[in-house]
Amino acid sequence: MLVTFSTQAQGFYSFFSFNEDEETFLTTWVDPTFDDGGFQVGIDITKELECGWVRIGVSHYEYLNPSYTDIVGSGGVNFHLFYTDVIKYSLGSRLGVEFREGNPFAIIGFVGGFEVKITDVIRVGFDVWKDYRASQDPSKYGAKGESQWVDNGSIRLIFRIND
Repeated sequence: MLVTFSTQAQGFYSFFSFNEDEETFLTTWVDPTFDDGGFQVGIDITKELECGWVRIGVSHYEYLNPSYTDIVGSGGVNFHLFYTDVIKYSLGSRLGVEFREGNPFAIIGFVGGFEVKITDVIRVGFDVWKDYRASQDPSKYGAKGESQWVDNGSIRLIFRIND
């Protein structure tokens, strides 16, 4: 029985794996929105460890009235599947602050995504996140009857910045 379990565990770990190296990445991203014709742009720095990651970033959305800027920290786990390190998957949580007209509003949420290694230095990726945004209260900037939970997604251009 122990031999069978050991063989099955080895098969699972060859299918599912974590990072082998610590790496640092600089990311630029865009979140196109289709309902108002605008887009949110951002920049992040991410530190990836063996099985997790932490990220701090800033983004701006000019096309809303009033526009806003947010600063968000996030972290979670990242992993590879299917016997390759070309595609990396990530899951995590987000915590930040959104500024509108100089007023701060809390952000808390969840994020998931994937990225594809193009070269040792360049990757492309896609993230989706769901945030609870205090600014979306109907007494602030939200519409009556709409949720304060906001869905977003971004297309990411990622640069590895360490050796």
